[in-house]
Amino acid sequence: MARGTMDRRQTPAMRAPSTRAPSYRLTLDARTAWDFLISATIGDGASYDLEPQDREWLGRARDALGEEQRTTLDRGFGSKEPNVFHGLPIVVAQDPEVRTAADVVALLATMDPSRMVRAMLTECLTDDVAPDVLDRAVTGDATAIDALDPHVGEPDVTEAVRRFFADPERNLERGLVIARSWMRSFQEIEPRLARIHAADVALRQEDVAALSPDEAIERITGGLRFLPDARVRRVILGPSVFTRPFNHVYQGADWRLFCYPVADGVLGSDTGTPSASLIRLFRALGDPTRLQVLRLLTDREWYLTELATQLGLSKPTMKHHLALLRAAGLVTVIEEGGLTYYSLRRERIEEGGVELRRYLA
Repeated sequence: MARGTMDRRQTPAMRAPSTRAPSYRLTLDARTAWDFLISATIGDGASYDLEPQDREWLGRARDALGEEQRTTLDRGFGSKEPNVFHGLPIVVAQDPEVRTAADVVALLATMDPSRMVRAMLTECLTDDVAPDVLDRAVTGDATAIDALDPHVGEPDVTEAVRRFFADPERNLERGLVIARSWMRSFQEIEPRLARIHAADVALRQEDVAALSPDEAIERITGGLRFLPDARVRRVILGPSVFTRPFNHVYQGADWRLFCYPVADGVLGSDTGTPSASLIRLFRALGDPTRLQVLRLLTDREWYLTELATQLGLSKPTMKHHLALLRAAGLVTVIEEGGLTYYSLRRERIEEGGVELRRYLA
């Protein structure tokens, strides 16, 4: 779950991935269920690096729903506003038998409403709450839901829970109807996605074998540094076509799920066309402000607020620049204790030169 950036007086030290034995087990888990859910959340995918055939499919799939169902999809599963169905990846991650779109739909068909609410709140809570308060909230207790307000990252989360509990059975049924409709379109591309996921996992096994778990997570996600939490016992890496070039991160009480973008090399794109990663890299580098950011990061890690102040920019403008640098894999993002800070991924600069020479050869 993304956390906000806060001011801090101390200069952050350079943090390398831990060399200690990990307290968690790292697994690669290819399921088309990830892309089934993610494809339903990204709207028209305008900000994502989709293959032409996947962008065309996404447009057709959304058109096939009709205007009313498309609105329901965006309100129920989309990212524009909090909704209890944002907890669905949490439920799926906890059940290793749920692997395909049809499995997700079957799960929804038998789900108790309180299970969905618990998953959403688990994803959104920013700190621990009393177990009895959470237990009462997931059954619709209005007082308990109010008590969760200070503990959720999104200010509208508890309002979404209240809306759901206004008629939980009907709202769950609406979600099931949309999921079934989306599944009918998704199954058209599901076999190809399964092959891509399998190829990507085979490619990533080398990193998992050669690197420490912390280093493997950073390499495979393209720059997310995981700082182990003593409570986390399992970290799941799930390949996704529809997240590219971003990562979607989900959390449970003792596990984390990173749905990471599959590598360009497993997509089977035309070799005469520059890869999406190469285009992202040089697009990010082709701006004087972003080059200044990279130069600052050569010395130490910086918080977003520090960078904005140093360069005389607003926080939203700096977030935009950092998002492009993140998408290009040029910065590592570290989240710790509600703070987000950035460091330079020097190896990506070296890799970019290799990619360019390979393309030009």
